[in-house]
Amino acid sequence: MKRLCSFLIVGLMLFTICPLYANAAEDRYVSFEEYSAAIEAEFEKYGIEGGVYEPDGEFVCTYKDLV
Repeated sequence: MKRLCSFLIVGLMLFTICPLYANAAEDRYVSFEEYSAAIEAEFEKYGIEGGVYEPDGEFVCTYKDLV
């Protein structure tokens, strides 16, 4: 019984931690180079040549914003 309780507790802990790792991946910052490449790739899907200008100030974009 003690092993079963320990197993359940560990399982519940892992179950509650997993969504945190998924959210952490979405909150990671994307460099301007990654951002620019993603935008250019999306334009290429439609046969359009295009891109973005590098910002003068600080560039802040997360993976969640990009998707």
